[in-house]
Amino acid sequence: MVKLYHSLGPEKFPLNEQTFYPSSTQMMTTPPLPTVVKMGHAYAGMGKIKVESPQDFQDITSVVALAGTYATSERYIQSKYDIRIQKIGSSYKAYMRTSISGNWKANTGSAMLEQIAMTDRYRLWVDSCARMFGGLEICAVKAVHGKDGNDYIIE
Repeated sequence: MVKLYHSLGPEKFPLNEQTFYPSSTQMMTTPPLPTVVKMGHAYAGMGKIKVESPQDFQDITSVVALAGTYATSERYIQSKYDIRIQKIGSSYKAYMRTSISGNWKANTGSAMLEQIAMTDRYRLWVDSCARMFGGLEICAVKAVHGKDGNDYIIE
């Protein structure tokens, strides 16, 4: 996805860049805060933590060491809602998920899911990702719509 970010540019492909740590020993420098650390194959909100201080980052580093896995960090975005764009064959759909429980992870606690209009921008995101992997027939892109009004691709 970094290649798409560089080839299309941040206006067309607004990727929220990640730092990859192959192991906890690589987590020496605290990234810009606040940040989100994802451990291993994090999904469904599990294995993710919002880090707001250098002390918190050191704490999660010790947990990554104990788990013996890799981790990533990415800038925390204060979000209004999550966006999921999916392509199945020639069918495209976009969904918006809004937290109603107040959790910073929209997929934790209670949330509302609604289908939204498929824009040319969303289609560019999912088509570009599908082409990157040789023309996938099934592909999805996840983004966050920030309170600043901007979109950030996170997966």
